[in-house]
Amino acid sequence: DGKAGRVVIRLMNLSGEPQNESLHFFANFRRAALCRLDETEPKECATNTNHLTVTAKPWEWVTLRLDFR
Repeated sequence: DGKAGRVVIRLMNLSGEPQNESLHFFANFRRAALCRLDETEPKECATNTNHLTVTAKPWEWVTLRLDFR
């Protein structure tokens, strides 16, 4: 959506097994949300931290929206 201070990250699990991934960032983000691939229907998953762990089902795309401001 082009909002200042927002970053969208997409991850994909290319295996047939569930995978966990830990992500660490240079600064604390105010809010992180899991979204659909089209970035709608955000579901908050973390606040005021610089790391989070994401679980992806087999062959699943995961879209994260991070707000740093």
